[in-house]
Amino acid sequence: MIDILLSTYNGEKYLNEQIISIQNQSEKDWRLLVRDDGSSDNTLRLLEYFASQDKRIILIKDDKGNLGVVRSFEILLAQSNADYIMFADQDDVWLANKIRDTWEAMLTVERKTSNIPLLVFTDVCVVDAGLKEIHPSFISRERYDVTKVNDIYKLVISNCIMGCTVMINSKAREKVLPFSRYALMHDWWIGLVVANYGKNIFLDKVTSLYRQHENNQVGSGRITIKYYLNRLFNIYKYFMVNYRYIQMVKDLPLKMSIPFILFKKTYFSMCSIINKIKK
Repeated sequence: MIDILLSTYNGEKYLNEQIISIQNQSEKDWRLLVRDDGSSDNTLRLLEYFASQDKRIILIKDDKGNLGVVRSFEILLAQSNADYIMFADQDDVWLANKIRDTWEAMLTVERKTSNIPLLVFTDVCVVDAGLKEIHPSFISRERYDVTKVNDIYKLVISNCIMGCTVMINSKAREKVLPFSRYALMHDWWIGLVVANYGKNIFLDKVTSLYRQHENNQVGSGRITIKYYLNRLFNIYKYFMVNYRYIQMVKDLPLKMSIPFILFKKTYFSMCSIINKIKK
């Protein structure tokens, strides 16, 4: 059994297409665990409709309200007891073989390794709100070096693991829970912990359409020079983000030199600004 975790928030505009794309997967043995994070639109009503029509769709209800995407996914992951777990965004569209391709990659690695935490992630095609292609490869567009995905000292500087493409095994779930209360994103935390205890695997295949629209929480091609300058000169925000980042690093299951990590992260940011200027 494969559990798919989906946290929603005011996602009624694109949610229908995403759920249908999951229902249309070539692999049918799955459950979709959904938690709504306090939507004020018709998202919850739409989820209730799908859950009433498909017994594989399970709506997780609680009175916790709006917790943010990281905590919401943590609750969902704690609810899962499947051997394999995937994560989904509310506004993407999954290609028909996404589950099967990712699962086969996972099983291939499992047959070659001992019983260790594993994470498989893939590439996506970047599209606009109407699903028109912007770029055929998110990994290529963002210039990510996925060959270093198990180097925890590089991964802690820059995350290249897309949560909406991730599958983990049950051994990974055991290690990543509970999340650090300071985790900046769930996929970053999960990837770092798995890199420490097991292995991250990149499957060089496009498995979904990564929709870019006005309400993306995280997007492609959005980190501009203005973004970096705003981060630098908004002192309060700069302090708070870096405080959370430092605490997240401290919560990792290995000791890292905070001054060294901060130096490397600052250097990485400066290089990113220079590369943007060169473009």
